[in-house]
Amino acid sequence: MEPERQDYEQQMQLIAAVAKDLRDPAGVILLTRDSFQKSMLPYLPAAIQTKTQLFLDCIQKNVARIERVSMNLTDLARCAGGELRPRWQPVCLTDVCSQICEQARLLRNGKGINCNLPKQEVIVLMDEYFFDRILLNLLSNAMNACPNGKISVDLKTTSQEVLLVVTDNGPGLSSERLCHPFTPVYRSETAGTKLGLHLCEIFATQLNATLCAENMPRGGARFILRIPNHVAAQETAFFAADTSNATQLRQQYISAEFSEFEKMPE
Repeated sequence: MEPERQDYEQQMQLIAAVAKDLRDPAGVILLTRDSFQKSMLPYLPAAIQTKTQLFLDCIQKNVARIERVSMNLTDLARCAGGELRPRWQPVCLTDVCSQICEQARLLRNGKGINCNLPKQEVIVLMDEYFFDRILLNLLSNAMNACPNGKISVDLKTTSQEVLLVVTDNGPGLSSERLCHPFTPVYRSETAGTKLGLHLCEIFATQLNATLCAENMPRGGARFILRIPNHVAAQETAFFAADTSNATQLRQQYISAEFSEFEKMPE
């Protein structure tokens, strides 16, 4: 094995180990929080209960952020090691978009997120997990960019491709960031790592899709995922297969991605 390849694989193994090291204590912290909430909180005076609950909610949201970082690191290592590859199957993108957007909308008090879908179901051969993670990360990025602003998710079809467009009316991307929107940020006190966007590009590439970013003329940013339109019309019957595992995974990742946006102010 070439030394460069060996070093790279060792780095990915280290990243996977770090992800696990983050995930394990995060789970213990959540269990401890839940135990305290059930066994101790009811016996505290009412005034103290309210303040304590705020601390417990803060713990839960920040642990969820740790879990999100852990999931992203795990996916990065699995992709780099060839362990995470697309499993091609018919996926109803209209249903996936509807479910994820509805959950995000609920966390914003039913406001600020518009989901525009075709009247006819869009069924495409792809990997449902990859598409979920792309949409979740793009939505999470938009919600961070404009916590109280407007976000639009549009699913469109042409004879050649399916377009997923996520638009926000936040400040938009800086000129420097616009040049490399999907490159991880290693040194930034405010922007975070942007690892989620980096994974979006990796997942898009594995789906034979393309992902681009641009600023809107009147402000805000827009991310466009272009998916080759291999509509699985002849394989629609297979779509009735068991999707419970995919739904369960989706709920898990929705919780991790969006938990910090819960109970947003009116």
